[in-house]
Amino acid sequence: MGTKKKDDQFTEGLFIDKIPLPNTPVYGYQKPSSVKSIYLGDYVEWDAYKQVELMKQYGFTTFGGPMEWSFEDYENLDTKYVALHDYFKWLKYGYGRATDQASIAIHHGRMTREEGEKLVAQYDGKLPTKYLNEFLKEFNISMEDFLILCKKFTMP
Repeated sequence: MGTKKKDDQFTEGLFIDKIPLPNTPVYGYQKPSSVKSIYLGDYVEWDAYKQVELMKQYGFTTFGGPMEWSFEDYENLDTKYVALHDYFKWLKYGYGRATDQASIAIHHGRMTREEGEKLVAQYDGKLPTKYLNEFLKEFNISMEDFLILCKKFTMP
């Protein structure tokens, strides 16, 4: 069905052997052994693309074309700063939302790895501009200071 069952997918996941987890209350918290994590994907084969196709039958509408930061048109339609969130993810970890989406599409057989690589190259790592000026104004930060701040958290 879904993914291989794991008690704690974060600490057993992709990055655990690559980077040490910070020693903070969030990462340092030890879950009691009597508490088990349960993930819906362990029991239900979830494919957002298929769910969207079903929802369209009931009137759901998508963006109608690729998003500024990704090639899919149906995710995160209700939040304007998510593109910046995904850009920060790319700066910090070296991959963005397009990588996530391409990986899922390849897994479900909707595209080849080569097609995914082209889309990732086209969308990941691009500074989203649609709401950037509004974001800078709302947080009272100049573009120059924004770029300096981004650089502090960028992977070497």
